[in-house]
Amino acid sequence: MNDMFIKPEEYKDRIERLKTELQQHSYEGFFATDPTYVFWLTGFVHVPTERPFGILIPVEGECAVVLPRLERWHWEERIPWINDISDYLDYPGPSPREDFNSYDVVSNMIKSRIIRGKIAVDSLGMAYHAPKEMQFFKTPYGHGPGLRDHLTRTLDRVQLVDKSEILTEWMLVLSETEQKLVREANDWGFKVHEIAYELIAPGKTPFEICFQATLEAYSRLIKPLGPEYEPLNIGEGYWPPYIVFSAGPPTAYPHGGSLGDRHRKIRLGDNCISASDPNIGGYGPEIERTFFVGKPNSKQIKYWNIMRKAQNTAFQIVRPGNTCADVCNAAYRVFIKEGVWDAVLHHCGHGKPWKVHVPPYLDPGDKTELRSGMLFSLEPGLYFRGFGGFRFSDTFIVTPDGAEWVTNQLLTIEENTTCR
Repeated sequence: MNDMFIKPEEYKDRIERLKTELQQHSYEGFFATDPTYVFWLTGFVHVPTERPFGILIPVEGECAVVLPRLERWHWEERIPWINDISDYLDYPGPSPREDFNSYDVVSNMIKSRIIRGKIAVDSLGMAYHAPKEMQFFKTPYGHGPGLRDHLTRTLDRVQLVDKSEILTEWMLVLSETEQKLVREANDWGFKVHEIAYELIAPGKTPFEICFQATLEAYSRLIKPLGPEYEPLNIGEGYWPPYIVFSAGPPTAYPHGGSLGDRHRKIRLGDNCISASDPNIGGYGPEIERTFFVGKPNSKQIKYWNIMRKAQNTAFQIVRPGNTCADVCNAAYRVFIKEGVWDAVLHHCGHGKPWKVHVPPYLDPGDKTELRSGMLFSLEPGLYFRGFGGFRFSDTFIVTPDGAEWVTNQLLTIEENTTCR
């Protein structure tokens, strides 16, 4: 069980590193509300909805958290090593028995710990403005002030400074533990693919197969990992292991076409595009495959091979010092040379440590330099309306002298042909 999660000691090291960085730049603390930052700093996962939730990391003193009361027990059980907790009944408030609202609780929590100076903050994303119709939410500050506005007004001796980049930069490079979790999740992503391939048959629908394969893979997963397994999805993604796919002409839509596409019955000759984002301890790779129901025809083979050539060519460019743009442009040059540029609908990949999509992006406009420890999807694709799409999404980790595929299974056209 301990191998499925990052240990508290690593989170504590991150917090101490942040305190040192803040002190060097004369900040009194950091207040994080983004659920991704909260997770990276503590390992806590929550559904943010409209309710403010934040962790205050003062340079001097212990960390404190402010949260809705409905999350308090969850926090106490999951993060017992941070026990300075402020809570409120709900948002927007006030309740019949309390004459303050949630923003007051956030403000008072900060004021009681940091009196003056600069505080680094993220986007303070719960800046929700209640409509005037919500007459029950009346405060001295008007109807539903945004969280940032409220803190700026009430913390009169404190300056809030946007400094999300401090954490964002660090989060781009995965620790050894994080990389281990990504690799563990990868194995389960391919298990569900293999199960789905065995279930595919003409006359079935993708929905039918996806549900069966996901259930079977989960049943296999829970036995070795035990009942304490938990995926820790950070705001988006799926409970692993899972698979979704579309078949036939609908594969021309990179993110799916109409709602009925996955109810379309599979036919011999279809090409299919699958997707899986397995997750162990909050981390995992992105896995997508183009596979065939029955023997592919010459046109399908042609486009499949071009897509794979573009992906492998781009991978050869991956090394520290090269940029995200360099990688994407290498794939694009293949598409242009092969005469299929008009079938390109998106860039070639994105960061993939803890969410489905995070920056930086493998895009001609992203000049971010690659660094050892970064994790990316690499997914150049081709799409032909009325015929179908062709895309592999594989995940790699940048190494000191190049890159390493995390996803390195089901690579050949033979391995991706079912119902032979």
